[in-house]
Amino acid sequence: MSRNSYIKGAGILVVGGLMSRFIGLFFKAFITKILGSYAMGLYYNTFFILNFLLSFIISAVPLTLSKMIAEKRALGDYKGLNKIMIIVSIMLTMIGLLFTYIIIFQGKNIILIAGWDKNTYYPLMGLCFAPLLIIYVCIMRGYFQGINDMKPTAVSQIAESLSRLVIGVPMCYYFAHRYGQNIGAGGATFGTTISEACGLIVIFGFYTRYVKKADKPLYAETGKADSTLAIIKRFYSISIPVSITYIMLSLHGIVNSFTYAPRLKVAGIGLEEATKMFGDYSNTNTLVSVPMTISMAVSVALIPAIAESYVKRDIQSIRRKTASALRVIFIVGFPCIVGLSMFSDLLFRLIFNNSPYGGAILRYSSYSILFIMLIGTMQSILQGMDIFKYIIRNIAIGVLIKYLLNYILIAIPALNINGMIISNFISFGVIALLHYRVLKAQTGFRIKIFDTIIKPLFASGVMGVFLALFSNLLLTYFNDVISIFLIIITAMVFYFGILIVTNTIKEEDLDMLTIGKKFKRYYNKYK
Repeated sequence: MSRNSYIKGAGILVVGGLMSRFIGLFFKAFITKILGSYAMGLYYNTFFILNFLLSFIISAVPLTLSKMIAEKRALGDYKGLNKIMIIVSIMLTMIGLLFTYIIIFQGKNIILIAGWDKNTYYPLMGLCFAPLLIIYVCIMRGYFQGINDMKPTAVSQIAESLSRLVIGVPMCYYFAHRYGQNIGAGGATFGTTISEACGLIVIFGFYTRYVKKADKPLYAETGKADSTLAIIKRFYSISIPVSITYIMLSLHGIVNSFTYAPRLKVAGIGLEEATKMFGDYSNTNTLVSVPMTISMAVSVALIPAIAESYVKRDIQSIRRKTASALRVIFIVGFPCIVGLSMFSDLLFRLIFNNSPYGGAILRYSSYSILFIMLIGTMQSILQGMDIFKYIIRNIAIGVLIKYLLNYILIAIPALNINGMIISNFISFGVIALLHYRVLKAQTGFRIKIFDTIIKPLFASGVMGVFLALFSNLLLTYFNDVISIFLIIITAMVFYFGILIVTNTIKEEDLDMLTIGKKFKRYYNKYK
């Protein structure tokens, strides 16, 4: 798998991820207006259960399966590849049926134990068949990612989001107005189940078409398949460490949740004000998650690419792919930091009105973006090489640092909630540095500081100076919505021009862009 191939795949995932997120915002906005706060509480209760049951499946199955498929494909072991699909599908179907049984027959007990409103039962039943559908979608996505075809994943994501909007919102509206808001919440969750079915139909359509068009080796009896027990052991030897990694990373948020109120109290800030601060802090994740879509796409595309090179013991290929991926992350990460930090107040004013602390929190939180993007990318490279224990160790060290710094810094009156932001920056920075040290030790890879870091940093700085001058002119003549739209478009064009002039961006990097072919013409003309 070439560098261009996986970067192009990452570009496809970026488009799918951004579009599905954008459509998802409309879905949430509509059902919130229909249901109100009470019924939305019922709606979110059910997703707590679903996420708890399926956290292992959603986080680990596509990654694990893509790695196993890529390894077998690289060796030409199509018999082993097909057996993996059969064994994993049977195993996960049994898990999906178990989860469906738990929701249908133990749903009332779950609600009773959790102490939730009894009306949570209706939206919970709307999701009873969702686990099985989600599992099959994850299996299909893992398969296509393993053969480096990211289009089915991206299209199925968009299909899910669109069907959730087109079907889920009308169902929510109909049931809410005819039977009450609690039943309306059930309509919304059932719309989610239907959207998963639509996503499965779309991606399975890609699969059947691929089978018909594929070369003979797809179902050829070439290679020597592993035993069923060996496949199961291999599956869990990858998926369990991956799940632990995701759980460990989520501890950052848990540490924040459990430390902000008591430590802000020490700083002299009451519970109500502390809750407002934490609410504004949490809202920053909505904006920070946008550039994360790009790093997540790169990470998903990287794992099968690295696994393919690793199973062939092609360390040189791993170094090339690593260099290409990290260059893309720095090229994207630096301008995101500049943009979010410069226009944090304007963005919060537009999206989260009446947010007294949000602008300042986003301004300082933006500096952690690059570290988070680097962590995800380097984790994927290490996971592709079967290196799991060092990832877990590094994250554990970061979480410990996070807790200690939260405990100390948040209690300082002059810092208050900003202590949490500082601890994020330091803990994520430490994890990124530790990941890099492991990567360097395992592959001999060394980052080219001038080409990979200095050049994008310089281009982002020039862009920032330009925007500081240009944005004042726009804000004078246009309202905030038009101004921020023009600022984003102008910044992208100007930054891209600086990248070409400084020879920072490479031709293969343009495959990350949806209109990469058009940009390549300008790139080759003006470079």
